Amino acid sequence: MAMHQAKIGLVNLHMSKLNYFFAAIALQLLAHSRQTLAQSLIPIFSQLLAQASQTSAHTLQSWWLKGEWISIRLTEVWQTSAQLIIRRKWSGTTCSPPDSRQ
Repeated sequence: MAMHQAKIGLVNLHMSKLNYFFAAIALQLLAHSRQTLAQSLIPIFSQLLAQASQTSAHTLQSWWLKGEWISIRLTEVWQTSAQLIIRRKWSGTTCSPPDSRQ
């Protein structure tokens, strides 16, 4: 009986060690798969970060160019208005006598 219990104890000890061994392997596989997943996502995150940076820079450039375009158009309108005023002033229409005196 004692021999049988000793055998059972050894089997239990062996099974206990196997359980720890398999648990350690399972944990190692889980850690490895998490590391693989993290490493595969790094390029995606880097790419997303670079793309977001490029998009924000492009947006700022677009806003600046749109502002420049509006500024150029306003300058053209002001210049055209000023030229029209100068033409009227020097065309003689403002220098000629009123219609009532002609």
